[in-house]
Formats: sequence, structure tokens, C-alpha cells
Amino acid sequence: MQVDMEKLARLHLKMRDRKAEINRKAKEEVARIDEQMDKLNAFMLNILRESKLKSMTTEAGTIYKEDDIIPRAENWNDVFDFVRENDGFDIFERRLKKTFVQEYMDAHEGQPPPGVGVMREVKVHVRRK
Repeated sequence: MQVDMEKLARLHLKMRDRKAEINRKAKEEVARIDEQMDKLNAFMLNILRESKLKSMTTEAGTIYKEDDIIPRAENWNDVFDFVRENDGFDIFERRLKKTFVQEYMDAHEGQPPPGVGVMREVKVHVRRK
């Protein structure tokens, strides 16, 4: 069976372009909705504040406010000292940085850092001319 790789490459690129266009349009639509929801949320929060209420029940659902935190490291040395002194590794999310592992492997004959396993996945790509 003879396969026309030229046609397959063109088809792949066409599908990738269509997918990118769909994603771009979807992101734009989601961004518009997010903007509208942000305004709506600010309006409802203002009503709750003015009414000195923590929540308000309606037939459609309960509108409520809650405090949320957004942690950030202001001094990484202090964070690492805290982790060492308190065995506080739970402060971190559990994932490994792919670029660090790849750079380590490149410098160590393909061996990953101790305790790190690597799963390899072969993928096919098409580069546009």
C-alpha cells in the first residue's frame, strides 16, 4: 500500500489550523463571559456588603461571599528554611518541573534525578515550511 505523505502532512496542518481557530474563538468567547461574570460578581458582592450580609438565598441559588487566600513566596530562602525546620513539605504542590528534569538528564547521561521516574512518549509532529 502506497501512502501519499504529502497529503497526510497537508491534512494534518489543515486540521491543526482549524483546531487553533476554534480554540481562539472559544477563548475570546470565554474571556467575554468571564468579564461579564466579574462585573456581575462585583455587583452582587457590593449588594451583600451594603446589606451587611454574608449570604442571600434566592429561588435560583444562594449568593454568598467567602474569603480566599492567594499565597506567594516573598522570600524563597525563608520559605526553604521554614520547610527544613518544620518538615513542611506540604507547603509545595506535588509536581516536577519538566525542564529541570530534562536539563538534569542532559547533563547526566540520560539519568533522571534520584527518585524521579520518566515516562517517554513518542509523538509525531508536522512542521510547516
